[in-house]
Amino acid sequence: EMDKAEAELFSNLCKFKWTIGDAIGPLMFDVEAKIYNKHGINFNTLSHLESIGLIQFQKPGFLVSDFALSGLPKQVVADYHGKSIRLEMPNKEKNELRVGYVYFTIIGEELASICKSEPVDGFLDYVKDIWKDYMPEIAKKQKDKVEEGYAILDEMVGLAKSNQTDGSVNHDGVIYGERSKS
Repeated sequence: EMDKAEAELFSNLCKFKWTIGDAIGPLMFDVEAKIYNKHGINFNTLSHLESIGLIQFQKPGFLVSDFALSGLPKQVVADYHGKSIRLEMPNKEKNELRVGYVYFTIIGEELASICKSEPVDGFLDYVKDIWKDYMPEIAKKQKDKVEEGYAILDEMVGLAKSNQTDGSVNHDGVIYGERSKS
């Protein structure tokens, strides 16, 4: 049995639930993060939901690691309230994906499957940032931005070849040299 406050708390947690393959669960990466806390999800509330049997909560600590889905294929689709993202894992098979410190018990999963909850603004992007290594299009955009930044820096201060044989450019030497001239 749950009282009204517990039902609302569980509903708040379900705002963070994802479906990855056959697994359904909340993604809880940092119990102190504002994105969770402003929805009433924190260490104490997660501990309470665990005490009433709806979740397993791996309390972050010195020797504790978070949960991961294992045995995943190369391509994985993760769904957040109807919005899907495609993840590309490093191996052809038997991959692991970090999913945080909370998972639903069997009872919790059954309740979560019928729980009507709304997505949290910004949570999709929050998760994408955590999983960016598995999202080739994001990794490519970040690499392009870094390369664009170096191109702008090259235009501003000029190229200064390094002593390296790999063709790299020593921007630090140029920057420090420019500073010493002024």
